[in-house]
Amino acid sequence: MTALPVRLAPALLLMTCAMPATAQIAPAAPQPTSALPVTGSVPDLCILGDPRLDTGSAALNVNALTGRILRIAALTDPTNLSTRPVRASLAFDAACNYPYTLTVASRNNGLWRQTIGTPTPNGFGNAVPYLADVTWQENSVRLDADATTRAPKSAGFSSATAAAGTITIDFRVLPGATNALANAPLVAGDYTDTLTVTLGAQ
Repeated sequence: MTALPVRLAPALLLMTCAMPATAQIAPAAPQPTSALPVTGSVPDLCILGDPRLDTGSAALNVNALTGRILRIAALTDPTNLSTRPVRASLAFDAACNYPYTLTVASRNNGLWRQTIGTPTPNGFGNAVPYLADVTWQENSVRLDADATTRAPKSAGFSSATAAAGTITIDFRVLPGATNALANAPLVAGDYTDTLTVTLGAQ
């Protein structure tokens, strides 16, 4: 009955001796740190590439797109000297990294004969109206260059978000369209207009 305290005493002694050994491990020294902020900024920018003929849409009565010049093959029908139909889909790679406005503008409001001041005979047309449907992302607008007056005309839309992708312009001349009566003959000469696409701030 008296032997139990004797057997437990060495175990208690060993445990008591092991505790100071554990307490002697020193904590690791704190490592020095230095925060280095890195900053940068991106300016408001829009980019617009050169136009190209959209290969996914068949062109009608168009010779080629040479640089930025769209060349119509034959503006008049030889049977009545009035306007032949024209269709071309143009594509531009573009991006705006901030809310933007897209504007398409016609210099002349139609294809006008370059010779200015020459009288136009009665019953003849000296300008050809056209339509230009512009689409980018979910936005679209139509420029109706109706050739009623020779003056600049524009159309456009705004977006509250940035955008990137392909702008398309569906350019169309309807058969027989002139600034005179429908199917009126056109006076001989060179007919031209300039379409300008602009991306910028709202």
